[in-house]
Amino acid sequence: MYEPETAPTKGNLLDTQSRLAFARKGFALLDQKRMVLIRELNLLNEKIILFRAETEKKRIKADAALQHAHMEMGMDAFALALRTMKEIPDLSLTTASFDEAVFCLNALKQTQAALTEMLNAYSRLTGQINKTNKRANALDNIVIPRLEGNVKYITDSLDERERDEFIRMKMVKKINL
Repeated sequence: MYEPETAPTKGNLLDTQSRLAFARKGFALLDQKRMVLIRELNLLNEKIILFRAETEKKRIKADAALQHAHMEMGMDAFALALRTMKEIPDLSLTTASFDEAVFCLNALKQTQAALTEMLNAYSRLTGQINKTNKRANALDNIVIPRLEGNVKYITDSLDERERDEFIRMKMVKKINL
């Protein structure tokens, strides 16, 4: 994992060691971020499950209320009441069961809107987790090993130079004696 443009000097060794320490800290932070995001995703998933069950209950209740209003009012009156509800509500055309059905539908609409927001948040969290995983994996599998290889190469080169210098000094000392 030697980087050819890195000269084996003490300055480069210190620089590479500091970059390696920084990359390790970055990986630790990304790992923590990943764990927090996963925890948030699990909590959101539990909320989504509850809201889906609540939405289904409200849907069944609204469907039953609509059927009851339809049977009570008849086909023509029900259709006329539906049309007028879209424009300007005419309360003289509706019954209590129709009003109950409208109330149930509005409650269902609000619950579905909240569920949709949660699903969007779930999708965004999943995207953030994937992005964080890519970054953490890049650090762990590419950047950190490369920097470790550079540190090893520079350390080995400096050690070899030091041994060569030591041997050279011994030979000079022998010649002088």
